[in-house]
Amino acid sequence: MRYLKYEFATKAEFDALKEAHLMTDDHLIKGVDVVELGDIVTTPAVMDEEGNITTPAITTGRHAVDILWKIEPIAELEASLIYPKPCGVHTFAGLTHLYEKEYYEKYPELKPVTDEEDI
Repeated sequence: MRYLKYEFATKAEFDALKEAHLMTDDHLIKGVDVVELGDIVTTPAVMDEEGNITTPAITTGRHAVDILWKIEPIAELEASLIYPKPCGVHTFAGLTHLYEKEYYEKYPELKPVTDEEDI
């Protein structure tokens, strides 16, 4: 099982890839769980005491998607892979370790040193 994160220029771009590669008979193919996070807020909006927004939120401007693969990941999505520092704004309950494994395989120099690794 692999837990990967993706980012697309637009929701329409992801929808087209999803339709072409992840769907069959109007259902997701077996072995794939998809969570569409959408445009992620990087800096929250600022509000005054009355609840009026004084500074709007800042977002990525992109469409984020997390996919839990129980089958081999589809190569057509590989160009959209991203690796936010563990674990981003979403995780599949109890499976953060799967994403962290992917992240530290990509960036082994960032893996924290623990006492267990020294044994």
